Amino acid sequence: MMIFRRRNQSPPSAESVACSLIRNSDLFDSAWYLDQYPDVLKAGFDPVLHYVRHGALEGRKPGPWFDVDSYCELMGDGVENDNPLLDYLERREVFARKSIQGKRGYSNLADFLKVMLLNPVVSAPFREEDRRCFAVMEGLARHLVGQLNGEQPLKVSVIMPVRNRRQTLPAAIQSVLLQRYSNFELIVIDDASDDGSCALAEKIAESDPRVCVLKFNEHIGVCAARNAGLDNSTGDVIAYLDSDNLWLEDYLGASVSALNRLPLADAVYSGQYVYAEADLSKLSAIRFGPMNVSLLEQHNYIDLNCFVHRRSVIEKKIRFDENLQRLVDWDFILKISDVSKICSIPVLLSKYYLHAAENTITKTVPVGYPTNRILLAREKQKKVSSEIQLSKKVCVIIPSYRALDHLQKCVRSLAPYLANPGFEVVIVDNNSTEDVREYLRGIAGNKIKIVLNRTNYGFSYAVNQGVDRASADADVVILNNDAWCEGDSLEILQQAAYESPDIAITIPRQIVPGGTDNINLHVPYATSSVACDVSLSSHHRNIESVGLFHDGVRVELNFAPFFCAYIKRSIWDICGGLDYENGRHYRSDRIMCDLVRQVHNKRIVYIPDAKVHHAVQISTNTLSKNSEDIENEYRTMLVNNIWPDQLKDELKIRSRPWDCS
Repeated sequence: MMIFRRRNQSPPSAESVACSLIRNSDLFDSAWYLDQYPDVLKAGFDPVLHYVRHGALEGRKPGPWFDVDSYCELMGDGVENDNPLLDYLERREVFARKSIQGKRGYSNLADFLKVMLLNPVVSAPFREEDRRCFAVMEGLARHLVGQLNGEQPLKVSVIMPVRNRRQTLPAAIQSVLLQRYSNFELIVIDDASDDGSCALAEKIAESDPRVCVLKFNEHIGVCAARNAGLDNSTGDVIAYLDSDNLWLEDYLGASVSALNRLPLADAVYSGQYVYAEADLSKLSAIRFGPMNVSLLEQHNYIDLNCFVHRRSVIEKKIRFDENLQRLVDWDFILKISDVSKICSIPVLLSKYYLHAAENTITKTVPVGYPTNRILLAREKQKKVSSEIQLSKKVCVIIPSYRALDHLQKCVRSLAPYLANPGFEVVIVDNNSTEDVREYLRGIAGNKIKIVLNRTNYGFSYAVNQGVDRASADADVVILNNDAWCEGDSLEILQQAAYESPDIAITIPRQIVPGGTDNINLHVPYATSSVACDVSLSSHHRNIESVGLFHDGVRVELNFAPFFCAYIKRSIWDICGGLDYENGRHYRSDRIMCDLVRQVHNKRIVYIPDAKVHHAVQISTNTLSKNSEDIENEYRTMLVNNIWPDQLKDELKIRSRPWDCS
């Protein structure tokens, strides 16, 4: 067979074929990509072309519905292309076969909740571990509905804005009318549709008194439409459904039952089936993550279509921001999280369609509203307590090595506490340069004690030196010299530590700067260009437990790096301080965490309301670059974590047979 081409017509290049395949897959999300990587947006680069030419090779992610790391881990040497998404699109069948045989990081619901706290998307195809957990979630939904015993105690107002959705609107309305929990009103707000959507909704309303239609003759936008729905609502509970998504028949029943079960919760949300491809019958992923306040503030994972709240929320004057065009749901939920308790409910009772309608915000509103604009706006709204009061004595121990600018910022962040009579600071310097030592001599005084070592003993020994000079009855706060406390964080950590006698250590958010290399190693779902809390860490696997109905206020940990840790003095004393002999620079925090939990039966608790910013390993990097003796200083201490013979003799440190690296 002969193939004829027009003269000068060349076959498409490999690059153009790759771009076409990725662009048509719907697993590449252009808006998400530009939001995640603002340098691409700033350069005016076509996101698909950037991903094909540069992004894949740089390890960038194509979108929230394709997990590059999991794909590469599963395929191993079977990845035949430098572009993981392209490799997947070309060889889906191979991946599907391997996926069925692969393993997740969980085998039961308890472990599933811990994993999903930091990575709230499970991509298809699903494995046995996934199906097992999804089945338990269905069982929980049945249990919640059964708890109502056929009663329908709370009236629900369902808010549904509509603009030119004639094709998808009937199914959305029908999914509400088929709810087995029937004590609801459905408020359809028509935003100046011109395709017959309003007439269709009005016809349905004629046959069901629970449906009412608010009609606007001029386009007002989705936020104003929802606000109009809120203003006309009469329910005890408010729910939201967009006109291109669906609920399963027990969605309202399970949600109301959860609110009954959780009287202190102002809002609850559940999981979703996500259909992210053009083929609307093809399930792409399950989205659900237990309530994680810091992740929610960093990168949204809660969809408004599976979120309900009590009427008390709107009585606090919370409304949708009519000045926003994108990220409106996220902004609204963030406002609620600031003043109300939100709990997660691990059930799957809604369907989210990314491409069911052609006029979604994602497709029609120009990209150019990156995530950090909302985050920066929230930063400006923060209010810090003007009076910080500590109820118990505290000594902050700061091990210091060079990094003068960071050390000064660290010390300045503690200034509001110095007025407390039981507050003190001990800074132990490990043979820094003279500018650091001069600064420390200048701030030494009654409240700030200084120890100037002529040897770099490392983190652990320096911390112990500091505690030896602290008041004997003062609790201990270990704080890195490249970290600084936000607001009244130490007060919050102290209050949390004394909530229960079995709490030994409290840990704040560890907020690292956007662009830090290992953000996604700790928090896979995070937007890597935005500052991120890494105290909860997939890398450390340090989440001990997550409640079934989780409010995110407290998380029990099995380990936390001591960049900032509030430690009760009684715990410090029974542990004997940090084990500097077996952990000169690192490991000593892990040793203490295990002693606290396993030997003394106490708890380590993460407190997200306390926030400490961490520049990350400034002193370590300084040592690696500036040490006059790299072998004896950097490698011995920071790589091998051992003591040289001279210091062993000085400190009377015994050699261990197992530690001969």
